[in-house]
Amino acid sequence: MSSPLLSVQNLSVDFTQGDRVTHAVRNASLDLNRGETLALVGESGSGKSVTAHSILRLLPSSASHPEGNIEFEGQNLLKLSEAKIRGIRGNRIGMIFQEPMSSLNPLHTIEKQISEVLFVHQGFRQKQARERTLELLEMVEIQNAEKRLGAFPHELSGGQRQRVMIAMALACEPDLLIMDEPTTSLDVTMEATILDLMSSWRSHLPDDFLTEKVVGLGMNDVEMRENPQLDEWVVHDLNSDPHLPFETGSFDTVVVTVSIQYMTRPVEVFSEVRRILKNDGAFYVIYSNRMFPTKAVAIWHNLNDNERAQLIASYFVKSEGWSQPTAWDVSLKLNIKTDPVFIVSANKLRFPSEPSE
Repeated sequence: MSSPLLSVQNLSVDFTQGDRVTHAVRNASLDLNRGETLALVGESGSGKSVTAHSILRLLPSSASHPEGNIEFEGQNLLKLSEAKIRGIRGNRIGMIFQEPMSSLNPLHTIEKQISEVLFVHQGFRQKQARERTLELLEMVEIQNAEKRLGAFPHELSGGQRQRVMIAMALACEPDLLIMDEPTTSLDVTMEATILDLMSSWRSHLPDDFLTEKVVGLGMNDVEMRENPQLDEWVVHDLNSDPHLPFETGSFDTVVVTVSIQYMTRPVEVFSEVRRILKNDGAFYVIYSNRMFPTKAVAIWHNLNDNERAQLIASYFVKSEGWSQPTAWDVSLKLNIKTDPVFIVSANKLRFPSEPSE
């Protein structure tokens, strides 16, 4: 009988912070033969992702493996040099991560990121890489794939970003594909119901962005009436009443664009946004250095761009029930002066007392 493609034996994983040691995985074993599919099933926090990340040695420096071996085609991956594991990672073993925004580079186009995999591991030239990248995007059913080549991650929906991650993982036709909850951000139609919070003339969504419905909420009926991307709109002053006039769990995504600096009761609003989002729904806060000085809250004037990101992240933390906020700079890198643009986002976490969808 042939040896398994992957063999994990008695694997243990610890995380150390100061004097504290957390035993994340204890004595996990599994064998996977070529052509087989194996699912790790368990509650949140049971060590599924830690085990998967251990295979490619993607855990932080605080992690250690006090026991066990991970063998891929007879090689103990835990003992390989960093250079050798890099040759396997993304080439012989591919991985689809749970959260695409933590893995995609916000400053590089989709074409550049997939092509880089082909350059490094397959030795492709630029024309070959472009053709293969287009083929991969079409294979994972990215609509208008050729137009998406020049898109940045923030210009795609969550489902589209997840499909890009799948395309990258399949690019080198790996012998082993590890998928860490690959359908978390994926939906079949890639259509979503979006709330444009503090909306006005424009919703700043890509023109060909597929949505089921875009709802605007703002203070100016005339401006929202002229917004071509809104299907519906509601006139409502959040500073007077932070309660959102929508049913619980009615939106896939909420965005607020260059308006967070005018919000006087942000923690209450963030709590309401969490309520109206579906489980794992995303809230994107987009800001720049532009503002009406007389309307912006006082604290906004005294902060730099990074401190503003920290302030927005604190709104997520104080309102509770969100994933770890992520911040990134999506400013265009041009030879002309442009306004910087930043995004802070988080996903809704379900409390144990709340019903699942």
